[in-house]
Amino acid sequence: TLHGKLLKIYKAAPIIETHNTPPSTFVTDQKTYLHIATTNGWLSVLELQLEGKKRMDVQEFLRGNKI
Repeated sequence: TLHGKLLKIYKAAPIIETHNTPPSTFVTDQKTYLHIATTNGWLSVLELQLEGKKRMDVQEFLRGNKI
């Protein structure tokens, strides 16, 4: 969920690297990428859909939504 709405992830890619960020933390530059921390690295979100919105790529999503 994001801001109380269901967030569906349709395409994502793993990024395997060590970090100290707690799992399920969102990290973004608010323009080009959205990463979600996991225990083994990051999940780079490529295509998603927020409840009540159309399916879109991450750059389009970030232009209209703040995280």
